[in-house]
Amino acid sequence: MSVNASWLRMFIEMRKRHKLDGRTLALGVQDVMFTHETAEALLAEAHIEEGIKHLKLAVEKVQKGNAPEGTKHAEEALIHLKQRGLSYASIPVANRRYHLSRNQKQFTSNPNHYMCVKDLFQMLGFSSLDTLDAFGNDQPDIEWDLCQPISKEMHNSYDLLFDIGVLEHTSDIFQALENVGNLVKPGGWIILYLPMVSPINSSMYHPNPPFYFDILSGNGFGDFDAWINWMPDWDQQNDIRTIWLNYQYNDDVYIWRPRYFTVMWFMARKMKHVGEFRPDLQNFYKEWHAGMELFGTSQEELTRTGKLMSD
Repeated sequence: MSVNASWLRMFIEMRKRHKLDGRTLALGVQDVMFTHETAEALLAEAHIEEGIKHLKLAVEKVQKGNAPEGTKHAEEALIHLKQRGLSYASIPVANRRYHLSRNQKQFTSNPNHYMCVKDLFQMLGFSSLDTLDAFGNDQPDIEWDLCQPISKEMHNSYDLLFDIGVLEHTSDIFQALENVGNLVKPGGWIILYLPMVSPINSSMYHPNPPFYFDILSGNGFGDFDAWINWMPDWDQQNDIRTIWLNYQYNDDVYIWRPRYFTVMWFMARKMKHVGEFRPDLQNFYKEWHAGMELFGTSQEELTRTGKLMSD
């Protein structure tokens, strides 16, 4: 997968909601499927929408007799509309960096067409972006196989880590997730964007929601924010729109849709540093965080004794 317009819109919204910032790491040297000019347009769109939202709030507050709050929202709206999304400096043409991967060569042979992911995050206002990959072909900042434990010197290094379709290609996905958890600082966020339904042979795993909720809740993470994204097939993206649905643990959702891939967007904040992840049984999240007594034996006791539950 790669950074497309839908992913960027969602990232902008989640960044605002959860105040995402700081030192950032991308798993994989991510393809960006648009140009610098398109990135500017998408940022402009985001700020116009924010401005309109504040204008509506201003009118609502004034109508309810709260003029000071109305004035506050009107001023905020003007800021966004005047900036038109260009509050982050555009990158001069001479300083722009480009990226053309094997996948992107399906669409163009021009090496100066698609923008580099580092330029995108510079435009978003991030001071830096590091990349991690198992292979050196795309010149990542960190060359590391996520199936191997990350060195302790790298623990608690990042404020934000995002993955757009990497973990599902690792044979030891549990070890890879442990590495993700260790790379982020306490208080930092991870964003995992992994397929639930995709074409045959496109990945080793299709993680379902318990993979995220149960393992991460048992290993120091909380403040979950999960979304299901139905992404149009590549040959359908000019005809049908992407769909997003907020997901709560144990929601009964039919994930198959014709002409769509189904992807989980999962965000979690690191509450404490655990180090070595412990394996957890499914329903850990439900028992310990939703207040439901499902088992007679506690998860702590099961982990300690190594016994398995029986029906």
